[in-house]
Amino acid sequence: MIYVFRKISLPSAAKGPSSISHRQFKNFNRNRFRSDILAQPWVNLMGIDNPIEMWLKWKSLFSEVCDLHAPLRTKHVRASKSPWITPELKNLMYRRDRLKIKALRTGDPSDGSNFKKLRNEVNNAIKNVKKSYYYKTFETYNMEIPARRGKLSMR
Repeated sequence: MIYVFRKISLPSAAKGPSSISHRQFKNFNRNRFRSDILAQPWVNLMGIDNPIEMWLKWKSLFSEVCDLHAPLRTKHVRASKSPWITPELKNLMYRRDRLKIKALRTGDPSDGSNFKKLRNEVNNAIKNVKKSYYYKTFETYNMEIPARRGKLSMR
């Protein structure tokens, strides 16, 4: 008998940016911004015939004032490592963590019992959500659900 094993990798989900740029308006003063905008040499734009050059000059004058009053900041964000985690699951996990902290602080057996119940509920929810995610992924790529662990076969 001749047979072949082929590793199949599913395309990973599109990775989002690892950093996001945004303007910080913490110390923004509307009146000073207006006066600085009015103080810009907007008259210099009148002598430019090319609309692209005019736009670039206008943008540079406006950005100069924006950078002064609302500077650009870069915020680093982590990508979700587990694509099956849903907002509902995150909420359950948050409640579980809160109950754990409460149980550790109070030492009350009923708090410990409540934590253990929710911990088990979260573990079961994770298993179900993960299973559902992979079943949907297999269906998307027209793959048969594996009969045994680790083996995929094409339809």
